[in-house]
Amino acid sequence: MRNILNNIKGNPNMIASLLAVIALLCAIVVPLPPMNQMVTVVFDRDVPSNASGTVSASFDQSEQAVGVKPQQLTVSGHNLSYKPDPLTYGASTLHFDLSDVGDAQVVRVDGEVNVNNRHWWTAHRIASDGLTVNRNGDSVSFDLSRSQIRSMVSGWKLFNPGRLALLILVFVGIAVVLLRRLAFAAVPMSWFASAVMVVTLTAMGAWRVWALDAPGRSRLTIIAILLGFLLLTGFNAIAGSGGTARTAWRKPVIILDYVVMLVAAFGQGLLYILRWSHSPDEIAHLSYLAWEKAHLQLIPDFAGMHVYETVFSGRADLADPLAFNQLGHPPLYYILMLLVPGTHVSGTVVTFHVAWLRMASLLMLLAGLAVCAYLLYSRLPRVPLLHLVAALALIASPNMVQVSAGVNNDALCLLTVTLTVWGVVRFRERRYDWRTYLLIMGGLSTTLLTKLTAGMIAALLCLFVVIAAMGEREARSALTKREFWFTTPLLIPAIAYYAVVFARYHSIQPSYQKLDPAGYMSSTFYKAMSERSDMSIMQYVDYYISQFLRTWWSMPWQADIPRSGVTSFDARTIALTLLLVVPFAVFAIGRGSRGRTGNLLAMGMGAIALTMLYQFNNALNGFYVNGYTGGLQSRYYLCAMVIIVYALCWLLWRWFGVDTDTADNESAGLSGIGTLVCAGFALMLVWDGLLQPFLLQPVGLAAIA
Repeated sequence: MRNILNNIKGNPNMIASLLAVIALLCAIVVPLPPMNQMVTVVFDRDVPSNASGTVSASFDQSEQAVGVKPQQLTVSGHNLSYKPDPLTYGASTLHFDLSDVGDAQVVRVDGEVNVNNRHWWTAHRIASDGLTVNRNGDSVSFDLSRSQIRSMVSGWKLFNPGRLALLILVFVGIAVVLLRRLAFAAVPMSWFASAVMVVTLTAMGAWRVWALDAPGRSRLTIIAILLGFLLLTGFNAIAGSGGTARTAWRKPVIILDYVVMLVAAFGQGLLYILRWSHSPDEIAHLSYLAWEKAHLQLIPDFAGMHVYETVFSGRADLADPLAFNQLGHPPLYYILMLLVPGTHVSGTVVTFHVAWLRMASLLMLLAGLAVCAYLLYSRLPRVPLLHLVAALALIASPNMVQVSAGVNNDALCLLTVTLTVWGVVRFRERRYDWRTYLLIMGGLSTTLLTKLTAGMIAALLCLFVVIAAMGEREARSALTKREFWFTTPLLIPAIAYYAVVFARYHSIQPSYQKLDPAGYMSSTFYKAMSERSDMSIMQYVDYYISQFLRTWWSMPWQADIPRSGVTSFDARTIALTLLLVVPFAVFAIGRGSRGRTGNLLAMGMGAIALTMLYQFNNALNGFYVNGYTGGLQSRYYLCAMVIIVYALCWLLWRWFGVDTDTADNESAGLSGIGTLVCAGFALMLVWDGLLQPFLLQPVGLAAIA
């Protein structure tokens, strides 16, 4: 015996095997009470919907069962079921009295495990030949004996869901040990433990999806998406872990990240276009497009622009308006959309293909995302996980794709703002050539001609860059080059547009209140004093911030996805909240420590912050003057997503990068904790951004069924 013990002590594999066997035996024999139990009487055919039944327990005189009442059975197809009271497990008999079952014959009685009215498995089965069934017309009765009850309870105890969980944990533990010893012995323990943690959390998410009350196809699709991104995260971690062979994988894996991002965005967009709803204010955007098709004005007559009720059917009768059109946006997006085939004018009626217009809008978004991908690919260090975070962050906010999968000028804003940022990045890189100035001037002009909020961000960024250039001799001289002055005429259309609009309406954006006072007073933009909410300034600030963040991680204007009870720091939203908030940490780093790239990103985040303050001021005035509680949407800043994502990844690289002096080198990498943070955050973006806002909601599950 002593020799056997000494052999065991000297053999780690034998010790591990013994521990595994002991753990399995403990999981099998540990006593557990019945859980999620249900008794089902199965018939040979569907029973009438008016069938009913009761189950009553009888006890011996020596037993007490105070308060045990008869239980009712419910009908479902072939079955009559009920959840048994555990106090009846000690009964001498259970009497089943079933009525109005028609000609249906009892086949068996199942003791099953059922969670949220979903059958998991059968723990015990009693065939009809083990029952004494009495029939009286369309009524049936029978009894279960004490031994049959005990056998059923024993089955529930043995096939307990908790026991399944214990067995899964034991087998997972065995698999982890085997993988560590046989396949990943050379991998540092910190890396291996991080991978186990990420895989475990992903598996828990997959289990939560499988437990949903939804069609199997929907659940399998979402689990496949989740596991697919887990594999992609693994590829990125391996490619970025070092080694000459793995270094060669970096470029293909990074390109794959951005390709997957574009495919995911396109797939989401198609789902929205073909299976679900429309983007916010789409009725107004379609009406604007119809009006522009009929009038072809470079500077629209906003006072005569209306909304038309029939636009979703692909038709707008300009002689039959529904209400005033409050958009007041510059016309570039709508003029470009007129190039989409299928738009025609006949008298006062404009016809168009809504699906084609939505697809064109989605393609504009994809073009913008492709430019974002190129800019991030060419500027960020060649660290695959960093690029995976960047790719997912670009499309994580649910409104990025959902809004642009409808007719909405936000689709073009992403492209024009990103072109401006691209030019500014080249300028900060001291690349003072034609391409740089064409990108800046063309991007800024088209942004200003698309949307004022986006134009404000782009204009402020350019202003900050010009101010910074004044302090550098080389950059200052670049502003006098012919390339700069020869491209400035590209700004003339934007300047002319705003000059004419200001002269005509005394504002750079026409006001609904001034153009249609009566309509404004009866709209949602104005509330009578008796109907207004009463908030102090601090209450309003709290309300504004909570709703501002809410419009970042949800689609609150979609009534069928309310997401009530969810907060901005919930496990289902925290990744998206961090995506918006963390990039502002660039301001916490000193100007002298940021370098040229960091200072540029600080300028970009500063432009976003000032625009946010401008929006807050407008919303504050709108609330206290007009009683309007809106005007607080954060989706307006999706056009500057490349700045937000670039700043986030720059910070992650600064915090967790290794050998930052060789950031452009193919051997650059992340620390162990940085790998865990980026891998975990990437999967959180998948869960909180790509799955939770739509696909995991009832309407999303139905859309992919």
